[in-house]
Amino acid sequence: MGRPTIENIRGLGDFAVTNRWDITASNIPGLPGQDLNFRAISVDVPKRTGSTVEISIRGHKVRQPGDYEYNSPITITLSETDDYKVTKALNIWREMISMSITGIQLPKMAVSTIVVINRLDRQNNVQHTWTLFGCFLEDYELGDMSDTGDAIQPTITLAYDYFVEA
Repeated sequence: MGRPTIENIRGLGDFAVTNRWDITASNIPGLPGQDLNFRAISVDVPKRTGSTVEISIRGHKVRQPGDYEYNSPITITLSETDDYKVTKALNIWREMISMSITGIQLPKMAVSTIVVINRLDRQNNVQHTWTLFGCFLEDYELGDMSDTGDAIQPTITLAYDYFVEA
């Protein structure tokens, strides 16, 4: 086999890049799906991690696949605008999940959403999709306040039940 030549590398085709993706959510109060997509700077890729079961019988050990677990939660980094739409939406969503004064909580179905993350090729065609079910706001950071003058980048941490890939 040996070391690849430049023609071997050229023959691989276009390489996937990190900035070709989109994200939508069906039900974030105050933040419609396209708003989320237009404001999203980065998102964690969901995954499942397996465990191993070790069986030991009279000095012989074998391993077999165990359960797989989802890496819930994931983090999405957003860009805030001077209308503070993200901050307001997170406040509404958080209050729906657990009201500050009374502690009343709406049912999970009322505060959860479906999130779809698509990886795109360089022509913006969908090449891979993760659909996350039962997503709700678990945590958030509204962004730093400093003297640097940088844009505010809130992060939201979404818990989810499971995802499917296509």
